[in-house]
Amino acid sequence: PKIFGDRSNVNVNTGNGKMIFEINDRNSELFAYYVFDNFTYTDVQLETTAINRGKSNNSVSLICRYTNAGWYEFRIANNGLYAIYAHDTIGRISEGDNQLYNGASNLIKGGRNTNTYVATCKGNELSLSINGKSVHTRNENLFQFSEGKIGLSVLSFPSYQDEPVIVEFESLIISAPE
Repeated sequence: PKIFGDRSNVNVNTGNGKMIFEINDRNSELFAYYVFDNFTYTDVQLETTAINRGKSNNSVSLICRYTNAGWYEFRIANNGLYAIYAHDTIGRISEGDNQLYNGASNLIKGGRNTNTYVATCKGNELSLSINGKSVHTRNENLFQFSEGKIGLSVLSFPSYQDEPVIVEFESLIISAPE
């Protein structure tokens, strides 16, 4: 996994058929990314079922078109907020996270709950669905990441809770978008 922050506080492993992210740092913001290196995709749809087993102050992400130059990221927070980002790693347009859209949805089940998210990268169209309902689609013509790998991510926000962030990804379905 790619870890942004203190690696000693992050554990990513598999068990019982699930991919499990555990982050044990309540004082800082940590990003843990797992990029699947086996294939490169152009148009792709990712569907995951994420189970929150720890503290609620976190988000999960679906990633498409990941390369060393950048990627698209669909970030869904346990507090009901979501955003779509273009992450520019080389400063081609604007280095770092570039928020393309943000919103809120009561479709996101907060706390220790299970949510299903679908992210689609098709041509220049980026779409996000939460628990079976489409929440946003946008055309993206600025960064134009056209192909790359896919991945999952968990972000831990600073918190006063002593318990770790634990997110289990029950499944990841990779398919061609309709």
